[in-house]
Amino acid sequence: MRHTKIFLDNLWKKKYLIDKVFFKDKNKKNLITYLKKQKHIDFKLIRRNFFIIYDKKFPIAFLLKNKKKIVGFLGTLFSIRKINKKKYIFCNIHSWLVDVPHRVAADLLFKNILNKSIITVLSARKGLSRSFMNMGFKKIKMNYRVIFLLNPINFFHKKTTGIFTDIYLIKNTLDKNNLEILKKHSHKIFLKFIVYNLKDKSEFSFLIAKIIKKKKFFSVINIIYSTNKSFTKNNINSIYNNIFYKFNVFFCGQHFLKEKECIFKDNLFSQNSSKEIYLKNFTEKLEFNTLFSEFDAN
Repeated sequence: MRHTKIFLDNLWKKKYLIDKVFFKDKNKKNLITYLKKQKHIDFKLIRRNFFIIYDKKFPIAFLLKNKKKIVGFLGTLFSIRKINKKKYIFCNIHSWLVDVPHRVAADLLFKNILNKSIITVLSARKGLSRSFMNMGFKKIKMNYRVIFLLNPINFFHKKTTGIFTDIYLIKNTLDKNNLEILKKHSHKIFLKFIVYNLKDKSEFSFLIAKIIKKKKFFSVINIIYSTNKSFTKNNINSIYNNIFYKFNVFFCGQHFLKEKECIFKDNLFSQNSSKEIYLKNFTEKLEFNTLFSEFDAN
């Protein structure tokens, strides 16, 4: 019975085609029209991701078509990252939707990327767990920690670090790989800064962050990316004060998978939460962060 169903599903899927959409593409207008009409995901949430163009040679979306009509959409954010001198293709899925009568072919939207890139799904809709698991994804717990910067512990620590945000100085400090990351986060919504050792300025950490509103009551500066985590962790109390006085925010947050990836200490002034995400082709040697994802856009 099961084999018969698989055969019929595969036979039915032959009626569908997959199209790619690039940032400057005449198909983009048809895509926008489709996304505005669909009722599955708020169009405003999807549209934000179209403002992030990290690598123009990769598509911003894949379309599922039946009889030349768009019936499904996969929103993608591609990036090439250099890790330990090796280049990896990452693909973050920010949106996946298919019209109800055509969901038998929903997985076809992934066929061009499943085994060709490291895929992250950080904002999966409820009910899609089985679909991702059937395609070989691993369900992982992503943690989120928020720390209160203005806490008494910080004021008893000696000031060991300084901070600067001058782009000219940052460019002159970074290596080629991080210069490329800086370039792709040049928009003013991103905070780019370097914290450094006051006694030895050659020891530093480069960070990219973004201030977000939490429940409209307070702001949090979310750390998206950081280098030299050992230096950052060893001087974190001084860095808390740097961030507080530089950006005038009371809270700082970070998403992470493993405790060693988080630069913030878990203490009385921190709060932790978690959510389920899905990863494919993500190996233990890779360090997790939220670069080049919908977390950049939202």
